[in-house]
Amino acid sequence: MNVLIEDAGVENPEWFERYRGVKGLRSVCEVLAPSILLDSSLPRAERYERCWEIYRRARRRGLRLSGWTDTYFERLTRENVGLESIIEKIGEWQSNSDVAFYLHTDFPQKQAIRPQGAPCLQYVHFHTTESSVSLTALYRSHDYGVKALGNFIGLTRLARFVAMETSRSPGNVLCVSLHAYCAGKTNLRKLIT
Repeated sequence: MNVLIEDAGVENPEWFERYRGVKGLRSVCEVLAPSILLDSSLPRAERYERCWEIYRRARRRGLRLSGWTDTYFERLTRENVGLESIIEKIGEWQSNSDVAFYLHTDFPQKQAIRPQGAPCLQYVHFHTTESSVSLTALYRSHDYGVKALGNFIGLTRLARFVAMETSRSPGNVLCVSLHAYCAGKTNLRKLIT
């Protein structure tokens, strides 16, 4: 299943109120792209650190943020070739307006092979033009009843963040789900009513 979000520049705070009955909506988007990323009044390194600190505090309180040791955001920002490298390269290659970068979120060399439970988001792909940054995300498995809306918001935040940090506009977000399903039918009803 493919979902195209044509304007990644839009996030309506009312969505969280309107869909407050959708279990985990805010936390799903926060583990992918915390809202503080978009606070341009802070240096980028400080925004990263604040995000990481939020996760550390949550873990000290006993919260389990995911089924594995780190969140998508941590995976995207802590590896050697991560989000920061992409932002820097886009900045260096301003004259080459049509470039693409991708980041994997699954690092097999750090995990045992498992038939289920590995990160669902496999990679994000950033494509730039002279004036915009678009994002494509590939999910190996995607629960449209519980996770999809939060993931869509998180992905658009991620696109806006990279666009903002490279002086571009956010383009579109394409979410490709290889195995789309609906475990949270109650949540799905809340989304479509």
